[in-house]
Amino acid sequence: MSEHLGFIKNLSWIAAGEMMVRVSRLVTTLILARYLSLNDYGVAALAVASAEIIRILASNGIGNLIVKAEDSKLATISTTVFWLNLSLGLVMFGLQYSLSPHIATLYDAPVLTDLLRTLAFTHLIYPFAMVQFNLLQRSNRMKEAGLIMGLTVTADNIIAAGLAISGFGVWSVIWPKIGAALIWVIIINRRVNWQPTWQFAVAELKAMRRYSGGVLLAECLKNGRNQIDLFILGRVLTPDLFGLYAFARNAGLGISLSLTQGFNTALLPKLCDIQRAGGNLVEGYIGALKTGMAFIAPIILLQAALAPIYVPILFGQQWADASILISCLCVSALPRMIFESGSMFFRASDDLRKENMLATVFTGLFCLAVACAAPWGALTVSMTMIVLYALAAVALITVIISYHQKLARVIT
Repeated sequence: MSEHLGFIKNLSWIAAGEMMVRVSRLVTTLILARYLSLNDYGVAALAVASAEIIRILASNGIGNLIVKAEDSKLATISTTVFWLNLSLGLVMFGLQYSLSPHIATLYDAPVLTDLLRTLAFTHLIYPFAMVQFNLLQRSNRMKEAGLIMGLTVTADNIIAAGLAISGFGVWSVIWPKIGAALIWVIIINRRVNWQPTWQFAVAELKAMRRYSGGVLLAECLKNGRNQIDLFILGRVLTPDLFGLYAFARNAGLGISLSLTQGFNTALLPKLCDIQRAGGNLVEGYIGALKTGMAFIAPIILLQAALAPIYVPILFGQQWADASILISCLCVSALPRMIFESGSMFFRASDDLRKENMLATVFTGLFCLAVACAAPWGALTVSMTMIVLYALAAVALITVIISYHQKLARVIT
């Protein structure tokens, strides 16, 4: 019972941090739209999106090895992960800095060169707190992790809004990214007393390479699924209709995804604890999933049901047509949460091959189905997403249960 309550508390704090981020981002978006020109808004979006594409290299999962590590290997693995993160940060910095002029030329926006080169410095800052954050996760200090994430990004958004009002133009989006990175590093280092040594465990590199490569592939596929609808509909729909869909997507998936992402952040440490203790990982996963759904599903379903009421009140009558899209996209977050949580199960059980096999097949089918549905409009695409994620969630649970049954036969 205490573990059950502890998981709920962890989930609540992570979700609270994510909610802070989404609410502050919504307010900032409204302010930026008012104070930035259309050109500045587009250039800033290109700069941030380009930096995020480079940063996908950091989504390699090696930090999860700290969460999974046995106590006897924790110090060695932590130091090795730090030096790998720093090396990767240098690579991302160099890559982004050197590519900046070419990206600026591609979009015929010379200012992108300076914007991207400034943003590149964030890749050198984050490694100095990434291990410490993983140690927070390992210790199940999710209250601190959630608040730190929420406060840091909220500060980013508030500073951006203030700079935009003060007339900084496109730079009002860029400078806060540097400030937020520094704030994040300072706060986490004050909360976690850990310093790297010069020790570097070559023996751990092989396992890290295999694990991080698998996680990186899974994260790339996930990012592809998360963005493909925008890329396809942006080519098919008229600008006005695409704008309506983009608004609905932000409003419908913003809060929903913050809750589901919070669930996954809290889920991995719990499953790793079960794995280290030699417990039943499948039962632990199913139990945590039931708890998460009981906590999150009512909120998401309520948001979906009330969309026709709150959308015209909060955003104006001109956005009322987006209500049904918002409702559908909210509902799609529930089966999406189940499917994405499977990644945490496979990473805790060190079965990245199965995770990537499922993710590759589903991503291919997902992209094909969305492309086929796109000519019939945004509503058809959103309903297609519900069906696809629901089928994927059922398939995932079936695979995990069969995994449990095979394991039981091996043990007996």
